[in-house]
Amino acid sequence: MGLPLMSLKTTPGIVLLMLFHVCLVTCSVASNVLLLVALLNARHLLRKNNYIYTFSITLSDLVVSASWFYYVFYKRHSRFNPFHDAVNLVLVIHGISLITILAAMIDRYLAVQHPFRYKQMMTRTKVLFVIVFIWLWPLVTTVARAYSQNASASLGYSIIVFSIVMFGVMSIVNVKLYIVTKRQQRREPRAKGASRQRYAWLIIIASMVFLILWTPSMIHSGTCYTFDLCIPFYSLAADPLSVLRAMNTLTTPLIFLLGSPLTRSSLKDLLHKLRCKR
Repeated sequence: MGLPLMSLKTTPGIVLLMLFHVCLVTCSVASNVLLLVALLNARHLLRKNNYIYTFSITLSDLVVSASWFYYVFYKRHSRFNPFHDAVNLVLVIHGISLITILAAMIDRYLAVQHPFRYKQMMTRTKVLFVIVFIWLWPLVTTVARAYSQNASASLGYSIIVFSIVMFGVMSIVNVKLYIVTKRQQRREPRAKGASRQRYAWLIIIASMVFLILWTPSMIHSGTCYTFDLCIPFYSLAADPLSVLRAMNTLTTPLIFLLGSPLTRSSLKDLLHKLRCKR
């Protein structure tokens, strides 16, 4: 059972833990909001398939990062929480980020490897359909699992299978995307296809960081639910595996904010507009 921070005795260590999580939540929410504002301010970005994926990732990360404050400060955490519990639902939404990053990786691979066929094959409507499916499928399966008689064991096996498949597929696609992007950089002039290749690099970096931060928590969750081999922590706030996973909601928007000239330009343009109004 993980106790919320507000129910623990106030000590210097607990105060430092509170400050850390306040900073983490504030930075995560601010980064995701800034990225959403940058995308919405430059509407032409959302006409590009890659930035539609970015918008979806940012939206799910914003929900998770905003919810983290409630979890660590007020929510009593247990691995036996019912499946309709907010904790499990937000974990599912966080998983949507992972699946969306995988979809964005495949999208960029096709765009870099087959640029002419990609324009005909992947229309904006198809990308929006993929995004809707990515959001609906995990939520529907979570609701269905809530009525399963052996929900805990089935969840454990699902997490293990999901982790192996996602880690394997993302690793393979990442390597292939890296090879293709490097080859295209040598073939094409620097200006031509620069935007396409830059976003491919951003996806490669974001997916690598995602895997590094998510893998320990996924392994622990799978073994905990399936084999009852759990590492006990007195609070979710003190669980380093969960904290690593939560930090992903900060790293991903920062990668897209700092790594994309288009999002930076959009924010600068918005600041310029606000100054002119004054």
